[in-house]
Amino acid sequence: MQEREPAQQTVRVFGQSEQQAYQRIISMREISFTCVVCQQQTTQLRYPDPPPRYCSEACRAEHAQIANRERVRKQREKRQAARKTMTRAAQTSALAAPSSHSLLPLLTSRLAPPRLPALLVERSRLLTLLDSGQQQKLMLLQAPAGFGKTTLLAQWIAHRRTPPASVAWISLESGDNDPIHFWSSVIAACQTFDASIGQAALAHLSQAPRRPFATSPLEAAVAFLLNDLHTVQHGILILEDYHLIKHERIHETLTFLIEHLPAGLHMVILTRSTPPLPLVRWRAKGDLLEIQGAQLRFSLAETATFLQQLIPHELSAEALRSLHTHLEGWAAGLRLLALSLQNQITPPAIDTYITRLTTSHPHRPIQEYFMSEVFSELPEPLQLFLLQTSILSRLSGSLCDAVTSREDSSRWLELVERAGFFLEALDTTGEWYRYHALFAETMHAEALRRFGEEQLRHLQFQAGRWYEAHAMPMEAIEAALTAHESVYAANLIEQLNEEIYITEYHTLLRWLEQIPEAILRTRPALCFYYAQIQYISEDTDISQLKIEKIEALLQMAEDVWRQQDDLLHVGLLHAFRATLALIQSHHAQAVVHARLALQYWPLPTEPAGNPLHKQQASWIDWRCGCLTALGEEAMREGHCDKAYQYMLEAYTLSLNHTDRSFTSILRKQLGEVCIELGELHQAAEYFQQTIADVREQKERGEEVVYASSLYGLARLHYEWNQLDRAEQLAGEIAAYQFSGYIPYWEEETRTHGELIRLLVAHARGEVDSALQQLSYLLVRLQASPIRMRQLIPNVLSWQARLQIRDNDLITARRTLGLLADYEAEMSPLQLQTLQLLRVRLLLARGEAPAALRILERLLITALMGQQMQRTLELRLLIVLAYAADKQEYRAKQRLQEVLSQARNEGYMRLFLNEGEPLAVLLRSLLPTLTEKPLRTYAEIILRAFLHPEQTTNGSPFEPLTSQELRVLSLLTAGNSNPQIADALIVSVNTIKGHVKNIYRKLNVNNRVQAGEIARSLHLI
Repeated sequence: MQEREPAQQTVRVFGQSEQQAYQRIISMREISFTCVVCQQQTTQLRYPDPPPRYCSEACRAEHAQIANRERVRKQREKRQAARKTMTRAAQTSALAAPSSHSLLPLLTSRLAPPRLPALLVERSRLLTLLDSGQQQKLMLLQAPAGFGKTTLLAQWIAHRRTPPASVAWISLESGDNDPIHFWSSVIAACQTFDASIGQAALAHLSQAPRRPFATSPLEAAVAFLLNDLHTVQHGILILEDYHLIKHERIHETLTFLIEHLPAGLHMVILTRSTPPLPLVRWRAKGDLLEIQGAQLRFSLAETATFLQQLIPHELSAEALRSLHTHLEGWAAGLRLLALSLQNQITPPAIDTYITRLTTSHPHRPIQEYFMSEVFSELPEPLQLFLLQTSILSRLSGSLCDAVTSREDSSRWLELVERAGFFLEALDTTGEWYRYHALFAETMHAEALRRFGEEQLRHLQFQAGRWYEAHAMPMEAIEAALTAHESVYAANLIEQLNEEIYITEYHTLLRWLEQIPEAILRTRPALCFYYAQIQYISEDTDISQLKIEKIEALLQMAEDVWRQQDDLLHVGLLHAFRATLALIQSHHAQAVVHARLALQYWPLPTEPAGNPLHKQQASWIDWRCGCLTALGEEAMREGHCDKAYQYMLEAYTLSLNHTDRSFTSILRKQLGEVCIELGELHQAAEYFQQTIADVREQKERGEEVVYASSLYGLARLHYEWNQLDRAEQLAGEIAAYQFSGYIPYWEEETRTHGELIRLLVAHARGEVDSALQQLSYLLVRLQASPIRMRQLIPNVLSWQARLQIRDNDLITARRTLGLLADYEAEMSPLQLQTLQLLRVRLLLARGEAPAALRILERLLITALMGQQMQRTLELRLLIVLAYAADKQEYRAKQRLQEVLSQARNEGYMRLFLNEGEPLAVLLRSLLPTLTEKPLRTYAEIILRAFLHPEQTTNGSPFEPLTSQELRVLSLLTAGNSNPQIADALIVSVNTIKGHVKNIYRKLNVNNRVQAGEIARSLHLI
């Protein structure tokens, strides 16, 4: 201590700055080093740390020029490589390249925990607690900034000697509030376990989400990820700064992931605030370990241990207790103390300093303390460097050079890290760093005060230029927007979306919202992107779309493209509008836009050199939308053949598309068209396939397709008189929990399901109840807040038909009068239905000749449109009209024709709904039927008339082929399969196939039952 006396005297005689100067002088040493430029050995009087690199300023300048030339060369090579990549991509068809929709790149420094600081306390109690948390699915570290959450977790990983491949770490940022970007980041982190993990999930995320179906690939992507994570034996997934995540969909999907985590994987969440996750449920199940701020506070002993690393002598017990009470175990406060004590060298000085700290300003904000006591004492160049770089979320030497206009930022970053100024190294190479969030905010506020907004924007602009040159487009756009460089940002967004069709639409929406309208008006592509993002946003249902805003953006794009005579893109705009109108059930608008779209844009795809070729996947969907709109129009007009052609073309196009977001709806639509075409079995195949496909992977929006397909099947089973099955399907629709995403279609499907249920009830004889509930259904539709007016005529039509069927003609006329009020709004097909009801009323009143004249005219129209189901109904009414007009021969002749046409598809309710007049006529016809299958069919219908409570079950009636009749005859005679094969000269396997078909068609399980049914139906 005697040797240090002069230094103590200097401190007492002179002020603090003189003391610091003296300390610098006495610490200088002769340092020998080799210049990195001229390679000469040089000896200089220098501070021992850090070692010098140049022997002169000339060598420093030469090295800077070399580094600059190297940086320019690398940037040029990156741009050339990017152009080559774009050229190759442009030469590849979008149909053959599902990667045309890509995810934004991720900064790899976010995927690693920061290095541990030099001053570290072994926190055994917390490390033991974390060890015990591996029994739970989730560990939650929740505390305010500065409590050492990240340091503790990094220390725990090091303490456990966990292999790097067993830890997946992601540092979250506010930009991660895009669900697609969030999950692509999490998957990138999980690939630390195994590079193959998440490939299917990423491919699913990279599909462009489009309404009306496959709106969000999140659930499927998370499911794919979970499947891959089952291969991880021992892994830890860490989400840092989860308090920055606000998006509800992220919380929902993360909850799903946590609740289905494989046994070998544990999750750790670091957050400042309580996350909106089901923590109560997880606590009750024992799946959650929580570490709060109170547990993270340093104990008195830990505070003492920390200070022992900093101060070579012990503090007095009183000073230690006073400091611990003042800081309340706050880790950031201890690190601040470490900075502020660097200039205190004697025990009395340290004790005095601590006493002043704890008594003079006991409630002083830590930010104010940091700026006044620590930051202001730094050399001016270091202050300037810290303030200028505080705008950056992550720092590297090259990036800081661009922002500060320096050339030695890497050395400054090393100095700042060693000095302990809350700078954390993010990799082992020392390339990337970040400031502690609490102090970055403090320094940024000070930078704003000193420099002003204009200067900080300029710094952000410089950062943006650096990001662009280093192929970091997301960071470049964020910096440009922060700098209010809207033109520059618009250029970057436009360029990026030409290179990769961005699927992270929440991010794109946030960017475009910041671009002024004046700039958007000159950039049609950006307007188009913006409209698409408004359209596909999953945060709103269809009814809440901002149609006016979308149309304004589309109009701005159309104005420019028309001026440029770019009719291709004008056609695309109309195709987009057609799809948008279609999902809102604005059918007339959809048809107008669809026709214009196909006029300007006649081909399903365009040449690969087109600037928007990357978006061809969306173009295919929009073309499908146009064809669907035209197909639905053809259906409403009664042109079923044309409707089928449109739908089939769209369906084929969607099958050739990698996304297939329209495939399920088009298949369902084809089923509906097939019903009108009279192809009931083909319709059933379409509906069943749709149900199977959607059930496997049901995206939000496709649920209505699933329920609509259930209705289609229920409609078929009702026609086949399989009332139990029809009722079961109607019940599934009624119990279905829709998301409210497509309100009109959901309500339409719910109404159709209820209508089928009531028809089944009426068929079972529950007449009064069915008609009463039909009235209730009408009242509900009329009071519905959703625009359901066009469904009311369909319900009124069935109500009128049942009333006529029950001979309640006065009420039926009243219902037809109500139906006439909607006549101006009806489609041609609905008008035909109205005319048919009037014909039925004429027949019920005995006016057969008048009914016949109308029926013959309607039949011609139905045949021209290939409305085969309607044709069968019309011909059956003609049969009844002839019978009522005493033309029995013609009636029987026409009835036999109807039976022949209806037999193959197994129609039942077509006949049964006509009631006793048809049953009488059919009984009189039966003896004249000589063709066995036709006679069997008529007998089945008559049996259903006689026993309406017995409904057919299993498969719909399907006639046996001539070969199957031969097999049935030999089977019931007691022959074995080999004997039947020998008799018919075919293989045994062929006979087994015939027997299986016979059992299915007769709805039996064995030979005995087959024989009984065959004899009762006179098949043998």
